[in-house]
Amino acid sequence: MAKTRGPACFFLLALQLPLALWRAPAATITNYLSRDGVQYWLNINVGDTVVWVNQQPLFLGTNFVESYGGEWSSPPMVNVGDSFSFTFTNTGFYAYRTGVSGYGGTKGLPGTVTVNGWTGAPPAVTILTPLDGSFFSPNTLQVVQAWATNMDNITQMQYFAGTNLIGIGTAGANLPFSPQYAAAWSNLPQGQYALVAKAIDSAGVVTSSQPVTITIVPYYAVWGARRLPTGEMLFFYDAIPVQNMLVYGYDDVSLTRTVLGAYVRSPGVFVDETVRQAPVASRFYLMGFGR
Repeated sequence: MAKTRGPACFFLLALQLPLALWRAPAATITNYLSRDGVQYWLNINVGDTVVWVNQQPLFLGTNFVESYGGEWSSPPMVNVGDSFSFTFTNTGFYAYRTGVSGYGGTKGLPGTVTVNGWTGAPPAVTILTPLDGSFFSPNTLQVVQAWATNMDNITQMQYFAGTNLIGIGTAGANLPFSPQYAAAWSNLPQGQYALVAKAIDSAGVVTSSQPVTITIVPYYAVWGARRLPTGEMLFFYDAIPVQNMLVYGYDDVSLTRTVLGAYVRSPGVFVDETVRQAPVASRFYLMGFGR
């Protein structure tokens, strides 16, 4: 008769599994699709799910979410509250377009999701936005949000720039489009800061995130320029003045002036869809702002 392994054998076998196979439960992050308060970029982990919730009334147009690379495409979101979710099973950088109507009549405000892999035990608290290395001007209104592996026990999330408390997020959203545990901050002095989130649970235990470096600059900033696999140009920007344009060029395309849209008042992502071609050249250079 064949021998069977008892519980003790399974326990010993489990101890031999590499640490990288052990991980906390995946997170579900809600992103509200509205021209006010939308999270233009997210920094998540493999296995996490993003839920996009429509906050745009029908008279501004039907909403949707679809990736530039074809990884997902939502059905039309007609009513406020309609949602679409996608679970990210692969690491990478994903850009997507939406049907959000921006200020000044701009259409299709885009966003990005950066998906990180798990290497051993993940940090207990992770800052979802802003991205590490971001630049902002002092008058920018920025949404900051973090997530914890034991979110059900978290009572509040405190956000610090250096040693200064810049905001507190709770489970209740302050506005219909405000993400949970998020906070808004602005008017930081110029300089570089280590942004840290501190999660406080029901027992009063405080757990801190790894720092995210942000820089407050005296001018309107653009960073993270790249070409998508489908050929479009993408970059992140700080608040853009009315009728401002970005002058830029790339190796295989003549110099281009692109209107970023009037009345853009908060940081975001811009994707230039005027030229769609294979990314035969990778160098990209910014020439500055013009009016």
